[in-house]
Parts: sequence; structure tokens; C-alpha cells
Amino acid sequence: MLARALLATLSSCVACGIALTGCSGDEPSAEPSRTPSTITPTETPSPTVTESTPPETTPEVEQPTPPSFAKGAAGQEAFATYVVELWAYALAANNAVPLTQLSVGRKPCQGCGELEDELRGRRLEEWSVYPFEVTVQRIRLIDSALGTTARVVFDVPETRSYFEDGSFRNTSPARTGATFTVSMRQEKQAYRLVGFTIEQG
Repeated sequence: MLARALLATLSSCVACGIALTGCSGDEPSAEPSRTPSTITPTETPSPTVTESTPPETTPEVEQPTPPSFAKGAAGQEAFATYVVELWAYALAANNAVPLTQLSVGRKPCQGCGELEDELRGRRLEEWSVYPFEVTVQRIRLIDSALGTTARVVFDVPETRSYFEDGSFRNTSPARTGATFTVSMRQEKQAYRLVGFTIEQG
């Protein structure tokens, strides 16, 4: 409010809230299994907000609601979407805890540590990203002996960052076709987060 420039808008793992490098090697292709949808972890900023008219107060950010557990592709897609929602929430609220708590066991997921470090730096510098939307275009699921990987293709609109005193910090351009890779594992009646990364579109 993932003055917080949207991970310098998906440009680097540490500078942008998450690593924009791949979580793993090239994945086998699979058929798209999700129709476009829009994730709205925060209130949509007014189109009249400009560099000279920053938000008067820090907008409230609503934490996403976890989906009900379901086996198979439907449940895996829902979990992957939820991870992306929590990432967007983390960037808007400077709070990665709801996302990192999805990790397997006590060990932070791959990517969680980098996100926490980035947001800690933003809090110290007292800046945040004005609320934004993430639009999911499609999801591909790839199963392996180690679990399931979901490749979520999404778009991010232009965002603006402000310091806590309301002064303008910078604008980050819109990005289209970025890929959020979510590695998950099913444990009983829940999915757990093994790791995540972002690749710039």
C-alpha cells in the first residue's frame, strides 16, 4: 500500500516482493484449465488519483478468504489462485504472514524469505504500493512425484507508490503475461505451499 512499488513491478525477487526468476526448470506443457478472472485483494484505486493527489489515508486491505478444500484440479486451481491473492495482499498490506503460514512444516517456502525481506525493507523506508488488482488469465497444472505445480498467467495494471507522509514515490508500469509458479503438496485435507516464484511477462 505484496509506497511499496509493486516489486519494482515484477523485476526482481528481492526488489519486487518476490523473485521473478523461475522456481524450477522448464515444466511440461499442459492444457489451460482456467478461464480469466480478476483477483481484487484490495479496494480499486480511484482513476482520479495522480502523482499530485495521493490517497488521503492508507486504504484498508481485506485479507483473502481461503477456499474450501477439494481434491483434484478444481482444488489445486483454487489453492493456486489463493496463493496469488495472498501475494497481492502482502504487497498491498506489507504483510507476508498469511502467505508464509501456508508453508510445509516449519520451514518457510521457497520465495517466502525473499518476500518477507522485501516487505521488511519497505516498512523501514515507510512506503507502500497503492492498492491494485491482479487479473488471472489462465492456470496450467503439472503433476509430478513431488506434488503439483500450477503456472498462473496474470496481468498487473500500472501502480503508484507513496511514502507514509503522502508524498509520491514512483509509478510502476503495467505488466501483462507474467507467470506466477506455485508448487504445492496435499497433506490430508489441505494443500501446503512448497514454493513460489514470478517470471516477468
